[in-house]
Amino acid sequence: MGNKINRTDIYPNTTPADADHVIGTDVSNVSNDSNGETVTFTIQSILATQHDHTLSDITDAGTAAGNDTGDFAAASHTHTLSDITDAGTAAANDTGDFATAAQGALADSAQQPPSEGAFVDGDKTKLDGIEANADVTDTANVTAAGALMDSEVTNLAQVKAFDSTDYATAAQGALADTAVQPGDDADALGSGSATDGQVLTADGAGNAAWEDAAGGGGLVFLASSDLSSDATSDFTAFDAGLYDAYEFVFQNIIPATDDVDFTFLSSTDGGSTWDDTSGDYDFGCIILRSGTVFDTDSGNAASIALTGTGALTIGNTSGYPGLSGRLFVPGPHLAKKTQFLWNTSFYDPSGNLVMLTGSGLRQSEADVNAVRFLCSSGNIASGTITMYGMVSA
Repeated sequence: MGNKINRTDIYPNTTPADADHVIGTDVSNVSNDSNGETVTFTIQSILATQHDHTLSDITDAGTAAGNDTGDFAAASHTHTLSDITDAGTAAANDTGDFATAAQGALADSAQQPPSEGAFVDGDKTKLDGIEANADVTDTANVTAAGALMDSEVTNLAQVKAFDSTDYATAAQGALADTAVQPGDDADALGSGSATDGQVLTADGAGNAAWEDAAGGGGLVFLASSDLSSDATSDFTAFDAGLYDAYEFVFQNIIPATDDVDFTFLSSTDGGSTWDDTSGDYDFGCIILRSGTVFDTDSGNAASIALTGTGALTIGNTSGYPGLSGRLFVPGPHLAKKTQFLWNTSFYDPSGNLVMLTGSGLRQSEADVNAVRFLCSSGNIASGTITMYGMVSA
């Protein structure tokens, strides 16, 4: 009983090199069985420097105790997709079937080919070349952009057949519609701007210019008025720097009301106000009517009647021609009593032909620069009045 018990007596399957004997309080409660063959004992403590256990030594290790150590993963090992029982069809796919890092972290975020087919080389380059908000080139978009479709041009053949010789030259103008055209204003015809009364002259070398008419005395058209139920007809184209006198021509002046006078007023402020007060005018007439000659006058009138005074008036019966004649105004720009001279012809309300020559004047001294024509009652139904200027000498 004094011998030591070898560790191999307890762990017959292990022989650690550094633990050949039990260390510590060896064994207690040693006894023999009745045959003296079996030894029972209690190990008080076992302190071994190193020893091993297998899973079979662990009573609660479960089914792991029956497995070989080769069934467990080592510190570093690999698996294939075939080792994963629920890998599905992924186990049969090539790595080229999966998204790359550049395409996306997950396969479902990778770009997929469109239903029309995958892009080919150059397709993206074409798309990159399309500007932002580009639209379809159709009739609506072309029209909205201000351009014309061929279908909108009614003379397409002529447009495409234009020759450079069809356009205005640089001397005529940058565009055809700036070239000199028939009916253009006077400024477009000569060199520089034209003023009232000037005429276009040539210098013999192919050049044209506007110059004052030589000699003076000629009549120049200034204005015209076609009347239609007008209460008045005013003329203000007086120019003291160009004209010495003026003439007014009356054509078929028919009053809207029967049995009225055809009269006129003068103005010294361009028509802002009119001289229409009793005593402003003095006039007289010599008249031939139905073979009878007589005269009338008015020395204290508020207007001058081109039909004379008294019972001489215009008739407007259908078929009557109305009043026609001329009024001559000499030197109205002079600060004197402006004179007026006229001759007229018309039917009176009874159908008598009246021929009249008259003269009158403005009672106060002032320059006259506008005249107004009107009937003594009612409007002027129809007729034309034209104004001419006599060019200064």
